[in-house]
Amino acid sequence: MIVPFKDGVAYASPVLNAAGTFNPALLHTLAEADAFKRAMGALVLKTATRHPRAGNPQPRTVDLGAVGMLNSIGLQNPGLVAMLQTGLPQAHAHGLPVWLSVWGDDEAEWAEMAELIASHPHRDKFHVIEANSSCPNVAHHAMPEFKQATAGIRQLRAALPNTPIMTKLSPAEFGMHGLLAMAEHALAAGSTGITAINTLIGLAMDRTTGEPVLPRKTGGYSGPGIFPVALASVYKLREQFAGIPIAGAGGVSTAQDAQAMLNAGATLVQVGCASFTQPMRLAELAQAL
Repeated sequence: MIVPFKDGVAYASPVLNAAGTFNPALLHTLAEADAFKRAMGALVLKTATRHPRAGNPQPRTVDLGAVGMLNSIGLQNPGLVAMLQTGLPQAHAHGLPVWLSVWGDDEAEWAEMAELIASHPHRDKFHVIEANSSCPNVAHHAMPEFKQATAGIRQLRAALPNTPIMTKLSPAEFGMHGLLAMAEHALAAGSTGITAINTLIGLAMDRTTGEPVLPRKTGGYSGPGIFPVALASVYKLREQFAGIPIAGAGGVSTAQDAQAMLNAGATLVQVGCASFTQPMRLAELAQAL
């Protein structure tokens, strides 16, 4: 058992899925569902936006083989209201703590979402809010978007004073110094801790046409190739911010990777790309720790 936050809620394991990489509905069909639930610390829901999103044009993914994948999903989701009404109780029914992941396009949306979440009758069905402040696959400029997200964190903290808030960040556009600066601002705004890292930015070229494979040109790069960057990010965050919860994410593929994250200072470990096509990898990794 691990108690990652001061509210005393116990997690059976430090291993979680990363937002958008695992469908909790699979737990109804996986033969190993009971073992999965015993091995996992919590379920992280797909990021919800204020209104439904159709996502980006196809193709949305590029298989990069051993080094990982590119994705350009574009935050496809049914919207916050549907997530609170349907997705959240479905995930909660599995008996694991649930993380509600959210993204706002601007300060006004963050404020509206904070009010919706705080007043919703299913408010008691999630344990943590993960404020996604670093998706590379939607139209924005990173620093203005992060400033809006920081304002959003203040709104979330005001509406939900006792709820743990984890802010998800990436060094993709501003490097390690930018990551640490954004973490400092997020914590000052009321974030309990940091999830790091979100995807980096990558590009794949079509060998026949000589053009980018993805319609949006670049996409989020995840998988084993980004693990050293993720590990360094966690290590630097722990050096600068002793005592905060840190969810280490990015390229975690094996139990050895997960243990390295914990050794570097992570409180929890999120697994994304490795379980994207092999959901049971999560349970196998957790059991191997």
